[in-house]
Amino acid sequence: MKNSITITSILQSMLTPEEVQRVVKLIGYEDKARKFTVYHLLQYWCMAALEQWGSYRSSVDYAALCGLPVVHYSRFSTKAAEVPFSVFKELFHILALRSENGQPLQVVETLGSKHDGPMSEALAQPDYILVMDCAYGKLERLDHFKTHGQSFVIRLRDNVHLEKPHALRRLTKSDSSVIRDITCQLGTPQCRSRQCHRVVMFRDFEGREIRVVTDLMQVTAEQIAQIYKARWQIEVFFRWIKQHLNIPTLFGTTENAVYGQLFCALIVYVLLNWLFIAAQTSWPQHAVLSFARFSRLFLLQNYLLNG
Repeated sequence: MKNSITITSILQSMLTPEEVQRVVKLIGYEDKARKFTVYHLLQYWCMAALEQWGSYRSSVDYAALCGLPVVHYSRFSTKAAEVPFSVFKELFHILALRSENGQPLQVVETLGSKHDGPMSEALAQPDYILVMDCAYGKLERLDHFKTHGQSFVIRLRDNVHLEKPHALRRLTKSDSSVIRDITCQLGTPQCRSRQCHRVVMFRDFEGREIRVVTDLMQVTAEQIAQIYKARWQIEVFFRWIKQHLNIPTLFGTTENAVYGQLFCALIVYVLLNWLFIAAQTSWPQHAVLSFARFSRLFLLQNYLLNG
C-alpha cells in the first residue's frame, strides 16, 4: 500500500492544499471540516483509483496503512456525495494544462444513455483540430465545422457516397499508406453536404482501408493519415484506465460521488503520465518502455521499497 505515499507526494507537488482550497472557494463550496477536508477527499479518491480499493468501507482500512487521516467510512461516503464534482473537474483541468504533453485537455461528463455525437460540438475549439471516429461524422455537422472555422479530421462511414471526386495533386511516396487524396461532396441527393470536403484514403496497420474527411488543405495526405492514427491513443488511454484505475468499481450512486471518483482517476492518470514523460529524459537511448509497462514497474518498485 505504501506506493500511495509516493503518489501523495507527487500530488502535493502539483496541487498544494492551498490551491485546492482556492478552487473550492471558486466553486462556491464551504468546507467546514477540519479532520476530513476536500484535500483529504482528493487524496482518498486518488489512492482508491491507484490501489483499486473496492468500497468506502475497505478504503478506510487501507488509508490507515498509507498515512492518511483515519475516518469512519460513512464520513468518506458523506463527503463524497457532498462535495461538488466540479471541484475535481477543475483540478483535473489545471493539472492537464500544466502537464501539456499528451494529456487529456477537456472532459464533458454525460450519462451513458446519452449519445456521444451531439456532445462533440461541446468540445469544439477553433485552436485545436477535432479528431473523431465515424460516429461523429454527420454531414451537416461537417458543414457546420467548416463554416465556423473548426478544423477536423473525422473518419467517414464506409457507406457514405463520394459525389464528383476530384483528385488532388501530390508527391507520391513509396512508403506511403495513402491510397487517394480527393475533394468532393458527401452523400446522396437526399442527404448531401452543402460544401466540398477533402477526403483522404489510407491503409491502417492491419491493411484495412480508412477514409477520413477534413478541412485541412495545407498539409500532406500523409500528415492527415498520421493525425487520425494518433486518435487511436485515445482507445489505449481508455483501456488503460479501465484496467488500472478501478473505473469499473463505483463507490457511490450520487452525481458528485460518481463523477468525483472518475475525475480523480483521471488526475491519477495525468500524474503518472507526467512522471513517465519526465523519466524518459534519463533513460538510455536503447531503452523502450511503454506507459503501461512503466506504470506497473513504478507501482511494483515503490511497493517493494516501502513494503
